[in-house]
Amino acid sequence: MPTQFRMNEGKTGPEPISTPRLVLRHADDLSLQASVKGVEAFSQITGCQVSPDWPPNHWDAQAVTWLMGQLTLSPGEVMRRPWWIALKDGTVIGTLGTKGPPDADGVVEIGYSIVTSQWRHGYATEAVGAVVRWLLNDPRVSQVCAHTL
Repeated sequence: MPTQFRMNEGKTGPEPISTPRLVLRHADDLSLQASVKGVEAFSQITGCQVSPDWPPNHWDAQAVTWLMGQLTLSPGEVMRRPWWIALKDGTVIGTLGTKGPPDADGVVEIGYSIVTSQWRHGYATEAVGAVVRWLLNDPRVSQVCAHTL
């Protein structure tokens, strides 16, 4: 499988975020919809290998429906669009996103999930750190928070 995502080709938007072991890319509508249709469908749309134990906890059709609804509220708002978390070899292992743009106090809430086969490797910590740094570069953001489920 190629290590480059096919999603968002030719479109403007945030650049992927690279960390020492990961690449994070904003999800497009097509990949969001495919992400709950099985590993093969998701892999075909993204052009990447997908972890065989996809999807991660709390990622299901209901979550994607909610996200798609959020995207219609302000289509150009990049903080509404989730990130795919992939290993450097291109294997998609999780997702990370915000619940929307910052509130009036500049607080933005994030949520994330990694497939169980990739737990305890520090990937969530690495991805969250990278996205928090990205978020804090936005002048609207003064604080980032996360709640566990």
